[in-house]
Amino acid sequence: MTRKDYMNHQVTHRQYYASVAQLAGIDYSASYLLPRIKVALASGDEHLNTIPLAVWDIAAIQSQHVLTRSLREHGDSFSLGGGVCAHKEAARLAAELTR
Repeated sequence: MTRKDYMNHQVTHRQYYASVAQLAGIDYSASYLLPRIKVALASGDEHLNTIPLAVWDIAAIQSQHVLTRSLREHGDSFSLGGGVCAHKEAARLAAELTR
């Protein structure tokens, strides 16, 4: 799956960024944020916007090196927004897997 596939609507946003997060090894299953993530999702906040953007920005910046490699493998390059999307998708997946 590549950025081109995503841009051509061959894969969803969720599929693309889940793949990026997985390849980068981003995992929220043991994160201190997991309870907040679950509450946000349970309340209908599918985009996790009730958790401050600064939290996601910091996570993306701290993992920039591994995200850059993963994004390159997907034919993409690092951006703060893309990093946030990968982290939010990893968070959603962890919440779903630990219900």
